[in-house]
Amino acid sequence: PRCGDPELAASDLLLQNGSLVLDGATGRLLRERRLDRAEAVAYLACYRRFGLTALLFESHERGGACLFDTEPANERLARYLEIRRREEANTDRDCPRRVERLEDHLDADPSALASIDHPERIAPAREAMEALDLPNSRVAVLGLIGRGGSGPAQFLEVFHREVSKELAFVDYCEIRKIPLERTAAIGDGRNDLELLRRVGLGIAMGNAGPALKEIADHVAPRHDEDGLAVAVREHLLG
Repeated sequence: PRCGDPELAASDLLLQNGSLVLDGATGRLLRERRLDRAEAVAYLACYRRFGLTALLFESHERGGACLFDTEPANERLARYLEIRRREEANTDRDCPRRVERLEDHLDADPSALASIDHPERIAPAREAMEALDLPNSRVAVLGLIGRGGSGPAQFLEVFHREVSKELAFVDYCEIRKIPLERTAAIGDGRNDLELLRRVGLGIAMGNAGPALKEIADHVAPRHDEDGLAVAVREHLLG
């Protein structure tokens, strides 16, 4: 388990930007939206054409592994893979691993494709992917990953057209019979915008961008100032 608190560890999970919803106590799949494999093949060709290291996220049914077939092209991607290996080492999910060819693993619909690289390398790949205008999927740059010695980096991902945190949470509330007006969400990224608009109480972290702060009901301190703990204590446990 990733959490030492048994009660918290049993919480239901919304993963991979909402493509996957799991029962936390049993691991049972509640809902999954997968990327069409034919469209995944077309996107994979774009990643390769622009020299990006592609990551293939397999479906939950196949173990949910993160696969790649070339060495990470930059320090930030290598760090991301190492963090995932550490996090998943003691779970029942497969750790990230290198395979011979990603195409050999596209005989079934995957969860998503992604890459991490510098913004100037991400931009032309994103433009080419969006120009494909494929009907069952969408392309997203999920925000700045952070800064380090290698400079800024972005996460370029493609997934099912109806995948989002907002839609996954709405589905989850319907499954669990929870009124949306009695829910709360805390976020700091652009992909949290619609979710915070939809819930009963939306809280933006202090390190979030102006757009998210503008629509939030409350703004917590930054993530490196224990903002999450402050938000939970002041707005959810009070």
